[in-house]
Amino acid sequence: MKNRKQPCSPFITASAMGNVNDVKFFWDNYYMNWQLTRQSDLLLYEGIDFTGIRYTGLMAAARFDRVDVVEFFLEKGADCSQLCSSNSNNALMWLVDGKGPRKRELSFTKSTVTTFKLLLNRMKVKDVHQSYTALGEPTLLDILDDIKWKNCYCKQIIAILEKLCTPRSFLCAVYTGDTELVVQLLNNGDDIGTNSYIGENALHLLAWGEESLRMYKLLLNHPAMTKEIINELDREEKTPLDAVYCWNQSVEKDDIIALLKKKGGIRNVMCDEDNHDKRSDVFD
Repeated sequence: MKNRKQPCSPFITASAMGNVNDVKFFWDNYYMNWQLTRQSDLLLYEGIDFTGIRYTGLMAAARFDRVDVVEFFLEKGADCSQLCSSNSNNALMWLVDGKGPRKRELSFTKSTVTTFKLLLNRMKVKDVHQSYTALGEPTLLDILDDIKWKNCYCKQIIAILEKLCTPRSFLCAVYTGDTELVVQLLNNGDDIGTNSYIGENALHLLAWGEESLRMYKLLLNHPAMTKEIINELDREEKTPLDAVYCWNQSVEKDDIIALLKKKGGIRNVMCDEDNHDKRSDVFD
């Protein structure tokens, strides 16, 4: 996503900085960019801004709450649902999450809400509801709910998304230990065997947690849980039990291992002391 070694695009940087007059100049003189054949191509063009990130002008303007620039692009027919080639985020996702986790708490302003509404009114509901990167990843509402200190503007955006019935990610709820939400999602028909984009299911993800025994019990005792899910292989050919042996560092590790074995969990990959993997058919 970051391309600091490549030169910045004046057009994308002007969009990110909110210099609407400069943006209009580049729009009127689009032919100066040899990569463009039509003026409308500028709306699809991706370039690097002053922070080293590559995306479109609309995404850059949305990320920094540049209301005037966002309005200009929308008037020219920009597609709010267009996905960034580097990370598959649309403009609304850049607005919510593009400021970075450490800055989110203080970065929501009146302009953020205004920009959010401008984009929202031009988007299909399915594009508002889509997950980050891939199926099973956090949705907009998951990202916002994870913010510890929510100011009034952040709460306004959350309320809008809740009114739209924006879905929540099952895997995200599992990983964050939100048992109430996990139960709610499963009761509403979410698939307990949902995989992340790297092939991990909920039991794999829990291996990274510090206090995950309670969630393991909830999932393993759920009627929808199967032996196939319990022993499913991820992209590295690890079962959930392998994942606990390799990754879990919590005081609950032995109890989790015992519980998985009780439910039929088996091993497929052995982890040595350096945490590198090697194939083995014999396990203790």
